Amino acid sequence: MTCHLPRYSSAHHSQRGFSLIEMIMVIVIMSILASVGSTMISNTMKSYFMSRDIVPLSNQGHVIMERMVRELQEGQCATVSNPGGGTDDLQFDDADSPANTIQFSQTDTEIFMDSDILGQNIQAGSLTFNIDTSKCYVQLRFVLEYTLSDFAGGGTIEIPFQTGVHMRN
Repeated sequence: MTCHLPRYSSAHHSQRGFSLIEMIMVIVIMSILASVGSTMISNTMKSYFMSRDIVPLSNQGHVIMERMVRELQEGQCATVSNPGGGTDDLQFDDADSPANTIQFSQTDTEIFMDSDILGQNIQAGSLTFNIDTSKCYVQLRFVLEYTLSDFAGGGTIEIPFQTGVHMRN
């Protein structure tokens, strides 16, 4: 009995699978793509959560600033108590009703107009006023401070607000 082994020539040889090197290369390439993709998604989510945290704070700052500017534009005879000594208090008379005195002040992390709270999350000692009495001009500044959520990367962010206002004569 003779046993005949089939002969395989390179012309008839067909490959049925992947070599180990090809499989390792595919795994490495897929790992790199997955790493880049997850980093991009992570950064996008972090930006979204940061924006979600900052936009309401920024809006609050604009509302505070608009209210203070409107009141100052209608006021006259502004005076600052404690200028340059940290938190300033600003008092001025309402031009339409001179007997009505309006005061802006800050305690801890809140800005007040008389006894009403205008805003919160204000950086301690950041409410400042500079007055040029010759021009009836008031420059005001405050800084909103907010602790970001862990999703937004944590930490504290500060948003400064500053403007100048010409008061009535």
